[in-house]
Formats: sequence, structure tokens, C-alpha cells
Amino acid sequence: MKMKTLRKTFLYSFLCIFALTTSCGFDKSPLDEDTVAQNEGAVLTTVSTVGGTVNKLNPAESILENTVYFNDFDENDTIESIDLYLLFADTTPVNNEVLEIDEVFIENVPASAFAVGDSGFPEHTYSLNGENMLDLVGITADVIDGGDLFILRYDLNLTDGRSFSDVDTGTNVRTTSHVTPFRYSAVVVCFKVPEAGDWTL
Repeated sequence: MKMKTLRKTFLYSFLCIFALTTSCGFDKSPLDEDTVAQNEGAVLTTVSTVGGTVNKLNPAESILENTVYFNDFDENDTIESIDLYLLFADTTPVNNEVLEIDEVFIENVPASAFAVGDSGFPEHTYSLNGENMLDLVGITADVIDGGDLFILRYDLNLTDGRSFSDVDTGTNVRTTSHVTPFRYSAVVVCFKVPEAGDWTL
């Protein structure tokens, strides 16, 4: 019985030493340039955002406008195009029913639509008003309510066939180091201009 225990202990120790010497070795050979290139990504960094609200009582006056710049951390010449999508998120259920609408494709914007801006990078500005958003997702203003969201999503296409969007980047890249969320939202508000006259509060 002791012999079996001793053999198991020896075998376990041998396997641990073998695993340590084989799995923790450091490969000093240089990285292959093609491998490095294939693992490099690209981003659409936020330059500015205008608007961000949709007035339920007057959607046409509302706007969501974004300017982004393209950065591939090299020559900035690998952009093929961007695909734009719009999603409606219903945050105000009626009778516990949430309105579910699939994300809709808006349009494909070619690389030629980008121009070098003040950032020194290729930039592009895109805008939608509230009425456009309603038409795109196929709903009317009486369906939306305060707190609902319209989300504009960017899908970045590169010349090598790869694509990048919000699910392909980490939190740090999206919010801090490059401010490239790939998603921009406009929240529904209910704002009515007060009628002229004396008001008592």
C-alpha cells in the first residue's frame, strides 16, 4: 500500500516538473512580421458628437451627428468602408410588453467619403434626425416614450476583409485609450416649449 502511494507521489511530482519546464519556456525568436500584421486592428475614434436626444413631440428637430476618424496605427490606408446600422431599444414597456425591432442597415459609406481633418487622420461625419430614425425602424412618434433609445452602430471594414465593431474591442479601447465605442445613442425625451404668458409655480 505504501509502495503504491510512493509511486503515485513520484509520478505526480515528475508530471509537475515536466509541465513547468515545457509550458513556461520563453521563445526568444522574433515574431513573424506577417503574423503581427494579421493581428493588428483599426479603430474609429470619436472626434465629436452633436445632439443625442430625440424629442417625442417634434422628432424632426432632433439630431444625432458624429464625426469619427480612422486609425490603423500605420499609414491609415486600409479602410474599405463603414456599414451603418440603427437599433431601437424600448425601455418603456406597455402592459409588460416590450417592442422588439431588429437592427436595420442604413447604408455603406466608402473610404472615398473620408477626408483628412484637423486630427490629421481620415475623418467622416454622419448625421440623422429623429424623423429619419423613426422611418428607418418603421415606427411612429406615438410609439416611443421618454427613456427609449436609438443606437447608431458602426461596422468598420478593412481592405483585407476583416471587420471591427463594438463587440471586437475591449472596454479600455472603447472608452479610454481611443474613445472608439462604435455605438452612439440618442435618448427619447418629451420636451414641450412653454406657452407664452404668466406662469405661477
